[in-house]
Amino acid sequence: RARFDDAFARSAEYGALVRSASLLVGLHPDQATGAIVEAAVSLALPFAVVPCCVFAHGFPERRRPADGQPVSSYEDLLAWLGARASAG
Repeated sequence: RARFDDAFARSAEYGALVRSASLLVGLHPDQATGAIVEAAVSLALPFAVVPCCVFAHGFPERRRPADGQPVSSYEDLLAWLGARASAG
């Protein structure tokens, strides 16, 4: 098993697999939610995620786009993901 993150998407072992994908999907992806969106944006791939948990303590760097406050609710997470998706 390997953690899906930026290093995974760019690794020699798995990078070609990710780059050859036509779509990235995450259903209840837990901590990989942000990494899926960021990898898809970085690689210009379409994506779909159905996020589940916020993991506010695990990702203190996530900030609400509207006011810069920490992401602490599901609605905050959706706003943060939307901003990440739009950044590409």
